[in-house]
Amino acid sequence: MKKFILSLVAVLAVSVSSFAAVNTNIDKASVKSKMNKMENVLQMDKYQSGVMEDATINLQEAIQDALQNNDEAAKKQEIKKAVNKNLRNASRVLNMNQYKKYLQILNATLQNNKIADYTK
Repeated sequence: MKKFILSLVAVLAVSVSSFAAVNTNIDKASVKSKMNKMENVLQMDKYQSGVMEDATINLQEAIQDALQNNDEAAKKQEIKKAVNKNLRNASRVLNMNQYKKYLQILNATLQNNKIADYTK
């Protein structure tokens, strides 16, 4: 199970690398593909998967918008706000075990994409 989670983290890290590229076009088909993998790891039902898919798209859009800001303090604040909003949504939809796994996945993804520095 640990290897599976680590491989999922690697897949998500690669998929979220668009954060660094500041690409304003989010490939919703790609998000859906990655959400299917996350759905399996977190054992989400269809409702949870739908809410988390929307939350993931919103997070990606917010981070991409924030990265375009030249003011580092504002950029940091916008990214932190977007991540916190995503975590609030996740905590409302996922059970405690799912949420813990999601935190690990999101943390690893943000670390791998050098976004985590903005959330401190």
